[in-house]
Order: sequence, then C-alpha cells, then structure tokens
Amino acid sequence: MGITLNVYQYLDSGSEQTTALDTFLGERDWRGWPREVTDAAFTIRVINRWVEKLGALGFQGSRQITVEANGSPLYRLALFSRHPKADEFWRKIITIDESGQRELL
Repeated sequence: MGITLNVYQYLDSGSEQTTALDTFLGERDWRGWPREVTDAAFTIRVINRWVEKLGALGFQGSRQITVEANGSPLYRLALFSRHPKADEFWRKIITIDESGQRELL
C-alpha cells in the first residue's frame, strides 16, 4: 500500500533525492521505467522487481495474498524462503474450507 499511496511522490522526486522506494529496491533503475497508466500497475511492477531480486538471492516465493478492507487492498502477505518445505507449510496455512474458515492441515 505504501508504494501505491506514494507513486506520485516517487515519480516526481528529483534524480539526486533518495526515496524510500530506492531503499526498498536497493536500486534506482525504476526511475527509467516508462510511466504506468495506473498506480496499481506501477505497484505491481515494483513488487515483481522485488520478487525477482529475492529470487536472484536464492529465495523462492509462495503465493501472495492481498488482504482487503472495504474493497481496497490493505496489505499483502507472502512467504519467501530458501527451503522448499516453506511453500508446503504456506499452502497448508492458507487452505480455506467450504465455510470460508482457514485451517492448518
């Protein structure tokens, strides 16, 4: 959410100014990206770049879950690990039964 809420602050920042996005990604390459049509598209691009960087460090990501409030994204949950067992645990944790209840199997 912080990325989406601050898209214009990031895009309008001066080239010498360090933003929270520069720090989060550990790079300034995003400044050369073409301007996105929507804030959400820019946010998705940032998240995909971050996931890519984690992958280069040997981390595998599990399915990401967006938690919403009043129809708007509030935050995103994801698990990254170097051990394949983590994905198995994550899939079990997010299992939802027919009544909508999450259960740990």
